[in-house]
Amino acid sequence: MILSNDDARKAVFSGFDGFQEQFFATLATYSKASTTQERTGIATRFVKEVVIPYLDTAKDSLLKEYSSSMRVIEGELSKLLDVFGEACT
Repeated sequence: MILSNDDARKAVFSGFDGFQEQFFATLATYSKASTTQERTGIATRFVKEVVIPYLDTAKDSLLKEYSSSMRVIEGELSKLLDVFGEACT
């Protein structure tokens, strides 16, 4: 397995506490908004300022973990190719 489920979860949820705090703060503000325009603005800001950065960071963390595993595998394959390449010549 290239990346265990636990490693993937750690990468994706590493910043979840901050996301959750912002979510609850947004809900509190959203519930006090009196107009649709205010609620739309609050929701839009939340998505732009919290959701998208959180997902980008989670994606980057996951790719970083994945690419580390891939580099190890690539190194091992290179060693095998060198051994077999020398044996074939």
